[in-house]
Amino acid sequence: IIFASGVPVRCQDDSLVDDMKTIDGDVVSVNSPNSQIVVKASEAMTFSVPSSAKIINADGFSIRLSDVSAGNYVTVDYRDDKSGNHIMKGMEVEYNR
Repeated sequence: IIFASGVPVRCQDDSLVDDMKTIDGDVVSVNSPNSQIVVKASEAMTFSVPSSAKIINADGFSIRLSDVSAGNYVTVDYRDDKSGNHIMKGMEVEYNR
């Protein structure tokens, strides 16, 4: 027998409302202490970088957000949350072209 308590249960990704999106662009700025990065494709977009985000270099090795710098060319996979914030799920970094 299963009893329902009426207490809402949320999964971590419940606040993400859109399907996965991908953009390519140049890093404008990195704010490691606040876990944010700004990438310019057709327009500049600010991404929140949760600790679960996978960041890799062009060779496929994991790197930290603090290893990324302005001028790097990146591919970002992200979703938007209910507030319209861009939440990074993963990023591949190609260093300066």
